[in-house]
Formats: sequence, structure tokens, C-alpha cells
Amino acid sequence: MCADFRRGWAGRIRWVLGLGLLLTTARMAADEPFAGSPLGPAVAASRHGSPDGDITRGNHVANLSGGYDALLLRVHLIRQAQRSIDIQTFIWSDDESGRLMIYELIEAARRGVRVRIIADHMISDQDPRTVAFLTTVHPNFQLRHYRPAMARIKPTRLQTMLAGLRSFHGINQRMHNKLMVFDDAVMITGGRNIENTYFDHATGLNFRDRDVLAAGPVARAATESFEQFWAFRHTVPGEELKDVAAVIASGDFPRYDTRADYDFGGFFDELDREADDAEVIRERFAGLLRPVARVRLIADDPGKTGGFFTRNARITLELRAMLEQAKHSVVMQTPYSSSPAGRRGNW
Repeated sequence: MCADFRRGWAGRIRWVLGLGLLLTTARMAADEPFAGSPLGPAVAASRHGSPDGDITRGNHVANLSGGYDALLLRVHLIRQAQRSIDIQTFIWSDDESGRLMIYELIEAARRGVRVRIIADHMISDQDPRTVAFLTTVHPNFQLRHYRPAMARIKPTRLQTMLAGLRSFHGINQRMHNKLMVFDDAVMITGGRNIENTYFDHATGLNFRDRDVLAAGPVARAATESFEQFWAFRHTVPGEELKDVAAVIASGDFPRYDTRADYDFGGFFDELDREADDAEVIRERFAGLLRPVARVRLIADDPGKTGGFFTRNARITLELRAMLEQAKHSVVMQTPYSSSPAGRRGNW
């Protein structure tokens, strides 16, 4: 009787332990980046890189050519992120695409994702009331601006001129980085800013541009580059800008709580549905990801050389070294190029 009793409890203990292990494994799987997305298998396969810790190896990449799909993927990745979203951009416009991205990012912040944005000051939206809303909307949502003139989001022409006289380099040296990193596991980089014209949603001119989607350890290099710019002394939190701080103190700025508060112009009904459609995401993005032998992210340091001229910027030096090492061919695509004599180059 005692032996049977012991065997019975031993079985129960093994069953309970087995159940606990099963629940723990399921919880760990759910916590894997993008476990609920069709991109999940590529992320899981690429997550740790090579055995020697080389983050340039073990990645999956795909090209993003169409503007509509580029915006669709961004919305999908924002919705799937669990821990962090880091964004750098040269232009962030207050148009339909810009507001859609802001809405989705605020929703991510509200569900517990840390959202950080760095926008170059010169051409991005410069409304102090909008920035006042964004800098106070949620503790998880943080916005900084790169090299704002005279510590203002909307300096006058005279203030901009005075800032230029004080430091021409400070006015002229801009941040053209276009980077999005999700959970340190997936990244997008390329030529697209945050504006209708980059996502085929402008009623007039639309730019033909290209991004690269990368899943794997190379995303950690993107995070490291972002952190450098985030901590740079000329990257200023929105709430510390003088005109924004005055608006926050007055309390006279709009608050948007629901999707209906944003003006999307009726553009995104189909995109809103497709961003959560697993089959669409699998066909248009996950199915295009391919393992590659090696991926390197090259980015300039904040401020570049820090001098009047920027001839020694990291990108220039590294691209030059790669061109010098090429043995058979070089394939390049660029929207702008000039010959040394100033004539348009032929590429």
C-alpha cells in the first residue's frame, strides 16, 4: 500500500513538473521576438548569429521597393513589437502617413513598448503644439530632435541666421539616417523618410525609393548606432525646447486619444486590415527574406568629424575601402551622383 502510494505521488510530481516545463516553454516561445508574426521563423533562425558571436553573419534580408508595402510592413512591425522601437529619420511630416505612424507608435507605447524617435530638425514638422502633445502623451513615448536651432522647434528666420553665424557647422551638419529597429531583432534602413511622398500616398509627386529589411543580429548594430545619436549632446528632448516648454506650461495644445482623433484622409482602411493579415505578411515580406553570408551596417557617427568640413566621415571611408578592395564588379544604385567636374554622373 505504501509503495503504491509513493508511486502515485511520484507520478503526480512528474506530471506537475512536466506541465510546469510545458508552460514555461510555451511562455518562452511567446516571448520570442515576433513569435506571433509570419516573420518569426526568420527572426528565430537569425537571432544568435554565428557561434563566434559575429553579428554580421546569420541574418536574413529582403528588399522593399514599393511605397505601399514599405508602409504596410512598418505598421505590421510596430504592432508586433513587444519591448522596443527605435526610429531615426531626416524628415517626419505631419501628413496622413506621418500621423498614421504616430498613432501606431503611441498605441505601442500604451501597451508597454518603449518608443524612441530622433528626427532631424531642419525639415521635419515644426509645430510646437504638436511636439508638446507628443512629449507628454505617455512615459514610454520619447521624442528628440537633432540639432534644433537656438533650442527651439520653430525658430524664426533671424534666430536661424544667428545660429548659423554662431556655428555654420551646427546648422549645416544634418542627420540623414533613416532607421527603424524593433525589439533589437528586426530593422529597416534605406532611403524613405516619414512622409506621404515616400509611401505612394501623395496626390502629386511620389518618390521611387528602396529599403532593406533585415532580421537577425545585425539589428543590434543598428541599436548601437541609434544609442550614439540618442546620447549625442546636440540631440535635444522635445520637452526641453524653449517654445515647446512654454506650450506645455500653458497647457494649450491638442490631445488625441482614439484613432478617430487623427485625420488619415480615408487612406488606410485596406492597409489597416492587411497589417494584421498573416497570409499577406507571409507572401509579401516573410517569403522574400533570404539568408545571406554577411551583412554590415555602416553609419556615420553623430556630428561626423565635428569640424567645418566632413571629409573623414565613417561612411565615406568605409565605402572607399570596399571599392578599393573590389576585384570583379561593383553594383550601385543612387538617386544622386555628380562627377568631379560637377556634371551629372552616369551610373
